[in-house]
Amino acid sequence: MGGGVATFWRKDIDNAVKYMPDGNERIIVLTVNTKEQPICLINVYMPSGNENCDEKYKDMLAQLEEIIEKYQEKYQIMLCGDLNASLHRDNRSRDMILNQFLINNELEMVNNYPIKPTFYNQNKISKSQIDYFLHKRAEKNIRYTISISDMEPLNVSDHTIVIAKVLGTLNRKTTADNKNS
Repeated sequence: MGGGVATFWRKDIDNAVKYMPDGNERIIVLTVNTKEQPICLINVYMPSGNENCDEKYKDMLAQLEEIIEKYQEKYQIMLCGDLNASLHRDNRSRDMILNQFLINNELEMVNNYPIKPTFYNQNKISKSQIDYFLHKRAEKNIRYTISISDMEPLNVSDHTIVIAKVLGTLNRKTTADNKNS
């Protein structure tokens, strides 16, 4: 069974959000035009455990690193999605690879990030936190809060909902503004 990634936003902010061509079936790159500092949102679905999984995982991290490097000068970087590794687990190989990537790219969680499962294995026994919103350390950090929903009986996914509420003001250009710039 394959997987992919999707990002949704309200239609009324369409003129402040731009889809960028840097991704693939596992990475979506969006820019969000805010008055404070524009945001580059990178939504990712990292490879899960299978044959050669650590090498595929490292390859995806290299792709993410290129995207971060490309956008970090003009945008505040926010990385989110199913990272298929945990920042709160027992130092499995994948967890250590992710932690080193975060250190190398100066990515971190917001203060008071909840520690709560986001993935519930189909065996109903194991669960872990593998879905995150992270930001790049900078002088003007993104201000946001995170909430992690409980697993609802009607949710058919193995994952629960993780929501980031980003504080800021959208810079909504109208069509007339775009013609004059």
